[in-house]
Amino acid sequence: MKAVIGIDPGNQFGLAVVSVEAEPRLLHWFSDKLGLKRSKLPSFWVRAAITAVDTDSESRITITRAVIEDQYLPRGPRANIDTAIKIGRNSGRWQEACEVHGISVEFIKPASWQHAQLKGLLPNGARSTSKQRKVAAVAFCRGAWGEVLSEDAADAACMARVVAVRLFRDDCQVKSTVK
Repeated sequence: MKAVIGIDPGNQFGLAVVSVEAEPRLLHWFSDKLGLKRSKLPSFWVRAAITAVDTDSESRITITRAVIEDQYLPRGPRANIDTAIKIGRNSGRWQEACEVHGISVEFIKPASWQHAQLKGLLPNGARSTSKQRKVAAVAFCRGAWGEVLSEDAADAACMARVVAVRLFRDDCQVKSTVK
């Protein structure tokens, strides 16, 4: 079975592993808010996710894809070059950690995964706030998987789910054209 690892690479990271199936399952999640030491490098957390999936599963699960949130960078007078550099550096560390373990990486814009995953959980009409989107992601994970995740891990799980569903559909299309 294939799995996707979702990564919210912010200052307080979130990481979740989701199965690639018609109805993806949450396999594992990690977050800074668990009281774990952030001093560990991203490669430690990616390895921890791989190990957790290998240890807990009865069937062989392989993490084939990582999806990392492509952070929004303000432009114009609100732009801060130091913030942009830190975000780029941090995302690059997560990307490298995944690639070192043979996991291909893709980036996803927040608006893209939020639109696909949180539809119906956000207020209609007006733009939602960052806090409303975080609360909606946590609510989705509680409803879909019965798990209460930290906000960052919920974001990571929702990102991973969007990609897992797409990969499952792609696999089904390939199998149906081969027959």
